Amino acid sequence: MSCTTPNKWGAGIADTLAIGLPSEGVHLGVPVAAMPYFNQAQGAQPAVAVSVERLRAQGVRVLIGADGYEPHLPKQGGAKAFPWARAVAALP
Repeated sequence: MSCTTPNKWGAGIADTLAIGLPSEGVHLGVPVAAMPYFNQAQGAQPAVAVSVERLRAQGVRVLIGADGYEPHLPKQGGAKAFPWARAVAALP
């Protein structure tokens, strides 16, 4: 997820298929895990923490921090370092 995704999803805005399907699925009992990919400056936006908590309250397993993705320093991200195995392991 980009920084925008949890904020839109947490606010109930499912205006894309990429947000709409997991948004509906979690309320149908489908296990849903989501792992962000954004930098520390983007993650510092107060809305991000609020959105993550809203998603978790709905049953979404948001993998941010020690059990998922640790946001990288600005301009120092690398897609090759993305922990795909953690994302896959989070689902039953």
